[in-house]
Amino acid sequence: MFNRILVPTDGSDAAAAAAGYAIRLSSIFDSTLVGLHVVDVRLIEGPVMQTIGSMWGDIPLPVQQEGVTRTLRERGGRLLDAFAERAQEHERPVETALEIGVVSEVVVEKARSVDLVIMGRRGEHAQFGTHAVGATVGGVARRSPRPVLVCPPGEDTLERPLIAYDGSDHATRALEIAVEYAETRGCQLHLVCVRGEEQEASAVLETACDYARGHAVEAAPLALAGDAVPDRILAAAADVGADLLIMGAYGKSRLKEFLLGSTTETLLGAFEHPILLYR
Repeated sequence: MFNRILVPTDGSDAAAAAAGYAIRLSSIFDSTLVGLHVVDVRLIEGPVMQTIGSMWGDIPLPVQQEGVTRTLRERGGRLLDAFAERAQEHERPVETALEIGVVSEVVVEKARSVDLVIMGRRGEHAQFGTHAVGATVGGVARRSPRPVLVCPPGEDTLERPLIAYDGSDHATRALEIAVEYAETRGCQLHLVCVRGEEQEASAVLETACDYARGHAVEAAPLALAGDAVPDRILAAAADVGADLLIMGAYGKSRLKEFLLGSTTETLLGAFEHPILLYR
């Protein structure tokens, strides 16, 4: 299912947690790990470089940029070496890549050659942001051609998946991933749908449950009524003890491709376990 897993690393605690999940899933699915570090081109060419330039006085800009680039590449190499060593300690096959560019764009491009991307919820500059999910993760989730597993700190077994299903195209694609995941791991799949009326939610779930059962997956539907969709999903996840939430990145509230859906954004901040997003 996940033959190749991409793991961007920036040296943050969140990236280290994501690497832990990647190694565990690699052992389950017999996957090759692909460690990636991206030297952010904006640190070389943007305002930070200008600030450094003023400190270095009369040193020509190309020389300044060469020094900063070399330093950043060396740091990235050390991070990748540490990731590869950690993977090898668990006897997992591993590849590494060091790139220069806009981080989210490079990750999205690299995602085309893998089956799953695993990232920490917030990166190395988390202390400077206020959003539930870092800008890089948000950019990747918006445009990745592959599923993205967004991980908070923790060591969940990911054996109790719950899919938030609303019948949208994104949710349908997420359902396919969820069913294949449950089938491969031999675990039950809970499905939750929130609508204004419980009967309406049940009707939406009926087709999804038929699809799951057609793949020999035990489906447990949760049809809920209400308007506060994220709160209802979180309550359902707590009730069934879900340690993995699977969902489409946008759902019916998708606003073109500039923002994650409001439900997705809320759940990323409130759910204390990994969320697998597929757009």
